[in-house]
Amino acid sequence: MPSSSSNALLIGCIAAAASGVGVFAWSQRRHKSPGRPKVGVGIILQDPLTDRIVMGIRMGSHGAGTWHWPGGHLENGESPQETAARELLEETGIAVHPSSIRVLGFTNDVFDQRKHYVTLE
Repeated sequence: MPSSSSNALLIGCIAAAASGVGVFAWSQRRHKSPGRPKVGVGIILQDPLTDRIVMGIRMGSHGAGTWHWPGGHLENGESPQETAARELLEETGIAVHPSSIRVLGFTNDVFDQRKHYVTLE
């Protein structure tokens, strides 16, 4: 989650899945080139039966050791929904169809002069 000092607006995207919801861990790839912001996709996956949300502990990059939901970088040619479905499957083993995912908001996080992310959620 962005800190209260960041200029971020988190609205969220919910992709509901009836399959098992658990805890997992993942690491982010590090992008070293400054310049344009990186585009990320975060997935808030809620089990409609229990209202539980899938969370994991970050293992790399910014926020290491903190809880967050699954997500990753938008790849060339992918829609945000395709990225969300791919990352969710890679990180949790949970498969959802991209058409079941809605983008509802974004964060605009400038961590320092070298790291700027726009994350669709």
